[in-house]
Amino acid sequence: MPEQKAAEKRRRERTPVKQAVEINGGVPYRGGKLLDISSSGAAVVYNDDTDPADRPLKMGDELDLIVAGVTKLPTHVARTFDGGYAVEFNWGVDLRDAFK
Repeated sequence: MPEQKAAEKRRRERTPVKQAVEINGGVPYRGGKLLDISSSGAAVVYNDDTDPADRPLKMGDELDLIVAGVTKLPTHVARTFDGGYAVEFNWGVDLRDAFK
């Protein structure tokens, strides 16, 4: 059976967004920018001044994404990739319209 690409395995449609986020209030991780979002999760790219080697994220790490300094989204790391990571929300709320 051929290996599926990440985009083909996604359960929910992703919407591209460009929104700065904090992670756990900046401690111990620095923020980044949302790359895209769906009802089940989001992809975040690191800021240019962030070196993920400082505190690498691991699968399953629990994080709070803080959007616009106000909205706190409980998540866990679903995967990491070069320059960022993807999280799954710890609930199934469709938040895509909040970022349009």
